[in-house]
Amino acid sequence: MKKLLGIVVLGLLMSGNAYSLECNLVKDKLLKNGELLDVDIYNPNDMPVDITGINYYNGSNLLREYNIYYLVHGKKNIRFSHRTNIEFLKKVNKIDINCKIWGQ
Repeated sequence: MKKLLGIVVLGLLMSGNAYSLECNLVKDKLLKNGELLDVDIYNPNDMPVDITGINYYNGSNLLREYNIYYLVHGKKNIRFSHRTNIEFLKKVNKIDINCKIWGQ
């Protein structure tokens, strides 16, 4: 039950202004699962988008940046998991994804 409550709270915290990303990606779902943060993202663009990083925040304070690489094709979804420390994830209330649309 605590896990479910944590998932709901995380979803509410992360659904604010960070919901749309600079490449127009949409975070469909964020789920804390132990040391993993499972991320579902939809690319509404016609062009593929490179995801190049993930930034973890507490409020407006950047806690940590990671370089990652995933390709999301146009009009497609992708799910990926990012492993980090459980105690660290408890401090996180927002994430941002660094991305670049192909050809720009």
